[in-house]
Amino acid sequence: MAEPAPIPPEIQAYYARGGELRRLFQSHGQIELARTQEIVLRHLPPPPGTILDVGGGPGIYACWLAARGYRVHLIDAMPSHVEQARRVLRPGGLLFAVGIGRFASLLSGMVDNFLGDPDAREIVDQDLRDGQHRNPTAKDYFTTAFFHLPRELEDEVREAGFDLVELLGVEGPAWLLPDLERRWADGEERERLLEAARAVEREPTLLGIHPHLLAVARRGAP
Repeated sequence: MAEPAPIPPEIQAYYARGGELRRLFQSHGQIELARTQEIVLRHLPPPPGTILDVGGGPGIYACWLAARGYRVHLIDAMPSHVEQARRVLRPGGLLFAVGIGRFASLLSGMVDNFLGDPDAREIVDQDLRDGQHRNPTAKDYFTTAFFHLPRELEDEVREAGFDLVELLGVEGPAWLLPDLERRWADGEERERLLEAARAVEREPTLLGIHPHLLAVARRGAP
């Protein structure tokens, strides 16, 4: 096997800032966390079981799964992760693959009002053209990544040898709300926001509104 390419320095620098540890506990990251957890639990068999958390960063999901009784192995971002996951997953095992949606920067730019910045507009324009998110500035417009159309994430999962179970949108429309923090803090309102996400999670015409897409797939017989 060829040696993996090194992780680009801008990606290393971005994640070295430590923001990933906080991201899922503030703003619309809270919807992402809650929805990802509920989708994963729909499909996982009861513990014990063994889970490989590929690209798990600071271990938020790994710790959550371990607390529920699963055996979790955490590895972080390397180009060989997809191949490693394909080798270690047993026939019949489940894969949960998350991609960033193609329109995430466009919608985020509308909500956070940064599309008036020519640098941001150029980044978003390239996202929309080909999904290649590149940020040559020092501004906090994320880092090098690929933003998927739903069909592209489906194709990648199938090309890697998995049988797609379902493709879901994660956050729903609530992440666009300007008063999200206040409404999320109210238990009844929080459940309404989650219900809205569930209502549109499988609707093909609305998958583009979700900033994250989650593919659930199963490995077939070798």
